[in-house]
Amino acid sequence: MKDVPPDKHRDLDYNICMLNWDASVDPEFAKHRWLQPKPVRDSGEMTRDELFVTAPAARAGVAFTNRSDKENLVLLKHFGPGNPDAAGLIEARYN
Repeated sequence: MKDVPPDKHRDLDYNICMLNWDASVDPEFAKHRWLQPKPVRDSGEMTRDELFVTAPAARAGVAFTNRSDKENLVLLKHFGPGNPDAAGLIEARYN
């Protein structure tokens, strides 16, 4: 674990205290911290372990299949302000 002393690797209290909670729960995270992405490869090829789904493709429907027998499938979903699918998540967090 980067920046964590070896004797603290399993100390959950120590690790939780390292989080910037104000930044992490900001409902307008992208607006306040947007950085222009840099291309991974000049050829524009996708890497084998990443996939970006555009909003139109997501609306049309996308299916994911994990074909790995070694790794779990991890999905990250990002919602911006005004997204009706995220409204309930944001309200539950702040109410």
